[in-house]
Amino acid sequence: MKRLSVLFICMFCLTFIHAQGWQWLNPRPQNNDLYCTFFTDVNSGYAAGRFGTILKTVDGGTTWTIRQSGTFSFLQSISFPSNDTGYIVGYDGIILKTTDAGLTWSSQNSGTMERLFSVFFIDNQSGYVVGNKGTILKTTDGGNHWIDLTQSSIYSLNSVFFTDYNTGYAVGYYGKIFKTTDGGLTWTSQNSGVGNDLKSVFFATADIGYAAGWYGTILKTINGGANWIAQSSGSYSYLQQVHFENADTGYVVDWDQTLLKTTNGGLNWTVNILNVPSGIQSVFFTDTSIGYIVGAAGTMHKTTDGGATWTSLQTGTLRTLLSTYFTHVDTGFAVGSHGTIARTTDGGLNWSTRSFAAAGSLESIVFTNSTTGYSVGCDNSGNGLVLKTVDGGNNWTSKIIAANADLYSVFFVNANVGYAVGSGGTILKTGNAGVDWLAQSSGLTITLNSVYFTDEMHGWAVGRHDFLTFAYILATSDGGLNWYAQYSANDVLYRSVFFTDDNTGYVAGANGRILKTIDQGSTWTPLVSGTTSTINSIYFPDQNTGYAATDTRVLKTWDGGINWISQQTPSSNELFSLCFPTANTGYVVGNYGTILKTTTGGMVGVESRDTRRSTLSIYPNPASGSINVEVSAILDAGRLSVLNIRGQEMMARQVTGNKIHLDVSDLPAGLYIIMLTDGKTVQTGRFMKEQQQ
Repeated sequence: MKRLSVLFICMFCLTFIHAQGWQWLNPRPQNNDLYCTFFTDVNSGYAAGRFGTILKTVDGGTTWTIRQSGTFSFLQSISFPSNDTGYIVGYDGIILKTTDAGLTWSSQNSGTMERLFSVFFIDNQSGYVVGNKGTILKTTDGGNHWIDLTQSSIYSLNSVFFTDYNTGYAVGYYGKIFKTTDGGLTWTSQNSGVGNDLKSVFFATADIGYAAGWYGTILKTINGGANWIAQSSGSYSYLQQVHFENADTGYVVDWDQTLLKTTNGGLNWTVNILNVPSGIQSVFFTDTSIGYIVGAAGTMHKTTDGGATWTSLQTGTLRTLLSTYFTHVDTGFAVGSHGTIARTTDGGLNWSTRSFAAAGSLESIVFTNSTTGYSVGCDNSGNGLVLKTVDGGNNWTSKIIAANADLYSVFFVNANVGYAVGSGGTILKTGNAGVDWLAQSSGLTITLNSVYFTDEMHGWAVGRHDFLTFAYILATSDGGLNWYAQYSANDVLYRSVFFTDDNTGYVAGANGRILKTIDQGSTWTPLVSGTTSTINSIYFPDQNTGYAATDTRVLKTWDGGINWISQQTPSSNELFSLCFPTANTGYVVGNYGTILKTTTGGMVGVESRDTRRSTLSIYPNPASGSINVEVSAILDAGRLSVLNIRGQEMMARQVTGNKIHLDVSDLPAGLYIIMLTDGKTVQTGRFMKEQQQ
C-alpha cells in the first residue's frame, strides 16, 4: 500500500503541473479572459490574461500561437521596450521576462506576493511595476533585481507610465494620482478632483497626459499633472484603458462594449458601441488606423479604419457546450445553448456549427451508430425536445416529446430502445428508434440529470428532489416499467451516472462526490475524488481508466476510482461533459464554446517540458517544525509552492540560491508536495508533516 501511495503522489505532481496534456480546439486561439495587449510593430503583438495565458501574433492578428508562461496566475499588463525584450506582470507577484520575442518566458523574483497590475519599461533595463496595496517596484538591470519603493498608501495602484527616466505617474483607487521626478524614490500626490477609481494613465507627450476610470471618468493634464481637468466622455461605464497615438488621437475602452475616440485631444469624444462580447479590457493601436481590443472569453478584435469597424480574430462558436459524443476517434459532436450543434470529422481540427432556432438549449447527445444520433433539451417555450439525425449529423429532425419539461439526458441501449430524463421526474422511453416516446413514472418530483442502461432491462437515473435536499439514485430492472429509489440521502446533487459493466457503476455530483457500486447498485460506496467542486460528467473508456469533468479541471483514475489525479486544463471555464473514444484520446467541452482534446490521457511526458522528477533534497523528512529544501542548481529567481494532496496551494514564496529554509509548523499533519519552478524547469519533491509534540 505504501508503494501505491508513492506512485499516486508522483503521478499527481506531474499531472497537476502540466496543463498542456490538454490542447485548445475551440474557439481558436483560446477563450480565457484577456486583460492586456501590446504590439511591437504593425505585425508582431502579444495578448495575456487569465490562467497564465500568453498569445503571440506575427501577422497582424491573423493567426495567434499560445506561448507557455509557466504559471496559472492572472496576467495583467505587458511592456516591450524593444522587439525582443518584454515583460508581463500579474497576480501572486508574478513578473515574467522574454529576451527572444516571446518564444520563452522566465520568472523573475519580484520579492512580493501582491497582485501586480501594471508594468512599464523605459528601455530593456529600466522599468517599473505597480500593484495592490500601493506596491511600487523598480529595476535597473532588466529585472535581475527589483527594488521595493512601495509607498505607505493603502490604496492599490492600477497603472504606471513614465515619460523619461525620472518622471513617472501612477494612478489607482479613489482617484489617486501620484507623480515622481526622481526615478521613483519619492512620489507626490496630485489632485485629480475625482473620487472614482482610476484604471489607466497614458502620456502622449512629456506634459500632455490622460487618466481614465470608473463611471466614465476621463481626466487630462497639459502641464505634467500640475492640474487635471475632467472631460466629458459620454459614458458612465467602467473605463478600462486609455491609449493615444499622438497628442490629438486617442482611444478609451470600457467594460461593456464601448470604444471612445477623440481626434482633438479630448475636447470631444465619440462613442462607438461595438458588436463584440462585453468585458473589453485593453486597447492598442499601432498607428491611427490599425488597432486591437481584447477582453472577456478571449475576445480579440481588429480595426483597420481607426475604430469605425471591427473584425473578430477569434474563430469558432462561443456558445456554452453542455454535452459531447464521439462515434469515432476523429468524428464527434458537441451540443449546447441556443440549439447549437458542432461537428468535427478530423479530430477537432475543424468544427462546423449550426444553431436550431426552435431549440432553446440542447443538453445531451448520443449516437447508436456512425449515422444515427439523438440530442435532447428544450424548445423556446420550455417543452422537452428531441432532435434526430440518420445521416451522420448533416440533417436533423425535431420533435416535442414532453410538455413543460426540460430534458437533460438521453441514452440508447441499442438502435431502437432509448431513454430520456429531465425535470419534474420526467422519464421517457422509445422502443422504435425515437418514432414514439412513452412516459414512465419515477414516482417522485425529481430533477433527473443523467440516465444510463447496461441492457434493455437494467438502468439508472440520478438527480435531486425539486423541493427537498434529498439526492436520489433511481433504478429499474424491468425496462422502466417500475422505477425505485435504490439510494436516497440528504446529500448533494448528482449530475452523472456511468457503468463499465453489468455490475460496476459510478455516480458523481456536487462537492466532488463520487459513489461506486460493484453489485448493480445494491450498495454504493463513496470514493475520495480529491476535489470539492461539482463534478458535471464522469466517463470510463475501460474498466479501470476513468475521467471526470469539474470546474476547470479533469480528474483521472487508473485503478477503478481508488485514486484520482487532478489535471489542470488550460481553460479557466467550467467543463460540463467529456467523452473518451479511447483510453487516452478524449474531448471535454464547457462554457464559452470550450472544446479541449488530449491524446495522452491528459498527461505530458516529463521530457517535453524540461521537467525533472524529485530532484529536490528535503530534510528533515518527516518534519514537524521546519524543513530545508536543497536545489541541484543555483536559482537566480524561482517560485516555491507547497501543495496538499488535493492540489491546493498551502504556501508560496519567491526564492533564490540553492538552499531554502521553510517553516511548516502551521501546516496540518499529512503528506505534501513541493513544486519549484524557475520558468524553464519544474522540480518536485514530497515530505511528510508530522503533528508537533
